[in-house]
Amino acid sequence: MDGYIGTPFEPSSQSAPPAAVPDAGIDPVNRLAESLVTEARHELAQAEAKAVWLLSAAVIALGAVVSGAASGRWSPNRMHSILAEGLLWTSLVASAAAIYWLAMSLLPRLRNDGNREKLAYFGHAAAFGFETSDRAVIRANLGAALVRAATETEDLDRLADRVFDISTIVLGKYRRIRKAIQAFGVSAVLLGLAMAVEALLH
Repeated sequence: MDGYIGTPFEPSSQSAPPAAVPDAGIDPVNRLAESLVTEARHELAQAEAKAVWLLSAAVIALGAVVSGAASGRWSPNRMHSILAEGLLWTSLVASAAAIYWLAMSLLPRLRNDGNREKLAYFGHAAAFGFETSDRAVIRANLGAALVRAATETEDLDRLADRVFDISTIVLGKYRRIRKAIQAFGVSAVLLGLAMAVEALLH
């Protein structure tokens, strides 16, 4: 749609990945794999953008709550109803859980599957420095692995690994974001109940 600029939950179409240009000289399967890699990387950026926006909003709200409690303007312990106080504390716990899941969704992936010869991402290259700090040895071993990966490994195998790895990361991030949104929803409902109970019983 022309002029559509997107929302924090659906970033602008201007950031969409460039359309793949068909190349008759590339095998259709490889072309599909490359397209999936591009789409997965774009989706990864989208997931992180959503998590950052939600986390920023949550931190601002949390700052307001902490500021109000510190100034003495309000406190869960000042509620007149024990039930309302319990609901309010549970709401705060749910919000804290949501912030935790958002933070976890932004946690960098450092897991290495151990097969550094694949050279599928930066962690594989960095693994060549785990056994020695001798730069000459690292250079020689990594260089040899680069040659093997470029000449002996099937392109489709490497693309399949990249599609799987990136897609797995994206799925994990979206699952954590979904948990965070659900926790925020629970927190909002509990907060509303706490306010209603306090109003009825006060």
